[in-house]
Amino acid sequence: MVVYRVIQCYTGQVGSRVIRNLIKDPAFEIVGTLVSSEAKHGRDIGELAGLDPIGLAATSDFDEILALQADCVIWNGIVSSYPTAPVASSEPGAAGSDAIVRLLRSGKNVYCGVGAWFTEGQPEKPELEAACAEGNVSIVGGGNMPGLVSDALPLFLSGYSGQVSSVWCKETDHETEHPSAHELELYVGFGLPVGESTPAEELINRLYEWAYRQAANQVASAMGVVLDDFRLVLKENAPAAEDIKLDNGLLIRKGTAAGVRFTFGGFVGGHQWYTLVCEFTCAYGLGPDWRQTEHDPQFTAVIEGTPSLRGTVTTLGSAHDVGPVLDMNAARAVNLVPLVVAAAPGCRNILELPFVTSTSATT
Repeated sequence: MVVYRVIQCYTGQVGSRVIRNLIKDPAFEIVGTLVSSEAKHGRDIGELAGLDPIGLAATSDFDEILALQADCVIWNGIVSSYPTAPVASSEPGAAGSDAIVRLLRSGKNVYCGVGAWFTEGQPEKPELEAACAEGNVSIVGGGNMPGLVSDALPLFLSGYSGQVSSVWCKETDHETEHPSAHELELYVGFGLPVGESTPAEELINRLYEWAYRQAANQVASAMGVVLDDFRLVLKENAPAAEDIKLDNGLLIRKGTAAGVRFTFGGFVGGHQWYTLVCEFTCAYGLGPDWRQTEHDPQFTAVIEGTPSLRGTVTTLGSAHDVGPVLDMNAARAVNLVPLVVAAAPGCRNILELPFVTSTSATT
């Protein structure tokens, strides 16, 4: 049996789940973990992931990670580490915007959770391709946004349709158990007067457009379409009908924003061929076209064609629990490791790789 030597970079909510998956699967050997906090430096990787010690210490020294021998690096958590990402990092221990390039040059394949979903037309592609050529390795991006409803799900549906005239995708995130009140207020806008911009609105809009443009271009490319524009076309707010107190301490006053929705469009000759809706709520029934119950689908894609098709994906369990979505992201990362290792050197995407399935099963 082939055993893949893997480095996990960062140990947040997704990274810790990746570590647990790697430790429990005999097809993988975790050989190192990068952390951004000095408080985590030197701690056992197993303990950082909520498991028993495994006798391997995490490091905050990026050069130590570069020196390790590994088949693949799973990179999660710090968007600013990706070249051309429209965000600068103030996080302690951030490895810098050349980190992924340096990993590739060192001869390590990379699964990237913060970019590289579809690099055609992206300004960073020449630099990444050169690094892949130098290291004789490949890079692929994944996740759930992008990585599922914005691309993988509509692409799957399109395989059963023809003459596709439009693609519509939607993710609904019910954020009542989000751990950070600060992030929900700053980045989403919960609790702010309806219509008022968040302090980070311009940055967030640019970050979303940067990421989702790659997903839209990937879907269009697969179907022989070239988008001539991609942009945020609508941002909506829904007011709270009453005061809402979240478990993380955020108080959303009656009349302030309890729902925020972004709609992005990909255009061909003025026609909106691709639509992606991202909806964030902390209450149900905010309006007739907002999420009504916990049983509403989390991820939906609609293909208008011959025939027209709708596909939905919903994690099982409580809609208030973000855990299953984090588990999805972790599983996707691990499942892509064998494929990115086997891929031809360069920037790869899911259109070029074999169909992605689970790497493990239990009986």
